[in-house]
Amino acid sequence: MTSEEIVHKYNKDGWVVIPNVIDQDLVKETQGHIEWLGRKHPEIRPEQYHHQLIVDDPFWIRLCTDARLIDVIEPFLGPNIALFAAHYISKPPRTGQPVLWHQDGNYWPLEPMEVITIWLAADDSTPENGCMRVIPGTHIGQKL
Repeated sequence: MTSEEIVHKYNKDGWVVIPNVIDQDLVKETQGHIEWLGRKHPEIRPEQYHHQLIVDDPFWIRLCTDARLIDVIEPFLGPNIALFAAHYISKPPRTGQPVLWHQDGNYWPLEPMEVITIWLAADDSTPENGCMRVIPGTHIGQKL
């Protein structure tokens, strides 16, 4: 898909899948980093690997500033991009807290709400293991 097609689909549906943005080496490195976080912080459940654990993490900074991800974001926001929040969602199926239907913007004190969420799967995401699901069009209009 071209950048224009990606932006059009996002504007229409509120989400778009862009496969193969990063290579498998970086995906494997990300998986290894998540495992390393688990060994370093065994007292923290994987679904709680939030901003405070990764704010000064050199790997996380390198991942978030990877030119391939920036190239995906820039058509939406332009060249002035800032990272507002970050976390790993590392949650095995049928364990821990459920992630209920929500709109991210309800949790963010931003005005105007000019943001993009990048969801990068570090492993296969399937209905059997609890993949993310979306409701097309719910980004249009007011927050629910």
